[in-house]
Amino acid sequence: MTVAPAVKNIETLAYCLPQPTTLNFYHYQPDKVLAEEKRLKALMPFAKAFDIITFPI
Repeated sequence: MTVAPAVKNIETLAYCLPQPTTLNFYHYQPDKVLAEEKRLKALMPFAKAFDIITFPI
């Protein structure tokens, strides 16, 4: 996504949306993502063992 300069005359736009659209911006927080990745990596052996044990069922 790129930021474009403001348009002075809306009628000159090549395309227009039928109604205004709300944009949401999110702030990426790598600390929380890293903690989640570590938690998932720690649980992976248990998940694999559970899959192997329950596979014949």
